[in-house]
Amino acid sequence: MKHLFPYLPILFVLFTACHSCTRTKQADSATIILLNLSSPEKELALSEFVDSVSTLRLVLPDSLFFGQVSSILTDKENIYAKDSKQHVVFRFNKGGEFLNTIGRRGGGPGEYPNIGRTFLGDNCVYIDHLASRHIYSYAPDGEFIRSISIPFSIVYDDILALPDGRFLCYRSGKPEKGLWTMNDKGEIVDTILTETEVYPQIHSPMPELTVDAQQTIHVCNSSKGELYTYNPFKKEVRKTYKFQPDVKLLGEFKGKDSSFGIKEENASCNMIIESQQYLFTLWSIFADKPQGRFAYALFDKQTGKATTYTRIKQDIPEIFSLGMGLASNIPNAWVIYFPDEFTKDKYPDKYKDLDMKENVLIVKIMHLK
Repeated sequence: MKHLFPYLPILFVLFTACHSCTRTKQADSATIILLNLSSPEKELALSEFVDSVSTLRLVLPDSLFFGQVSSILTDKENIYAKDSKQHVVFRFNKGGEFLNTIGRRGGGPGEYPNIGRTFLGDNCVYIDHLASRHIYSYAPDGEFIRSISIPFSIVYDDILALPDGRFLCYRSGKPEKGLWTMNDKGEIVDTILTETEVYPQIHSPMPELTVDAQQTIHVCNSSKGELYTYNPFKKEVRKTYKFQPDVKLLGEFKGKDSSFGIKEENASCNMIIESQQYLFTLWSIFADKPQGRFAYALFDKQTGKATTYTRIKQDIPEIFSLGMGLASNIPNAWVIYFPDEFTKDKYPDKYKDLDMKENVLIVKIMHLK
């Protein structure tokens, strides 16, 4: 199948060409970034763009275990690990000690059919299940608060909570979609960006809306290689970067709503991490064959230079492997983790040294310069 992406960490989000917006200031002064995806260099050293590494060791009671962790979320006091296989969220303190579970699969009050997107609000945890058109909210201690109904006319690819209690929703690749805010009654309040074009949309396990330390929201159109920022306090949206690779972007195939049947080589951006100095991205390049190839790109904001690479050199002692990627709300960081079976099979010596078990999860947070 086309466009299967590595399960990698933290990412940015939004989408594409926009028209007039409602009650929103808009500016288009994007920096153009030229990329050579056809003949990338061989290796990029982690030490070139990673400033430091933090390690989280999350430990469950012996009666519990980790299934398939797909995201790590943090606030001032807590760490939340979403387990997509067991359809539950595990809560830990900052020291990695287990506190409680949040949510449960089922059909009763406070239960959801399947765990969907998980995101944090003001002292609460939201679990989204778009198929049933409900957003469930829980207190950090796991107590169910309420569910929010969403009309079937509203469909989004990603969602996050705004400081004023509303939700920011995003969808790309479909006609008359874009970026908008929704209240807790499931009603659209403001349209921020509107998109009328149809083009193939990629599906990535990484979030498409992220928030930095200054509470600015970053949005990325993965198919079109366009990045936006949205200030929820000033209600200002701005296109910040536009990637122009030497391979045709998936978003340039106008009028097609799927990548199937496209024989021409095409590229899309699967991961974006932005720091004060760098833009670090992962790209997939596909043509009319089952498997594609991947390339990393590092853009230095100070020099204006962008270089592409085929692989990452692990030259930082704390990183013995790139492990498996995690979606996260930790800003300016590449987040990876080492689950029990993966580490035991691939790195048996490390498995023993780290004293790993099925109830232990090792998370590495690579903070960019």
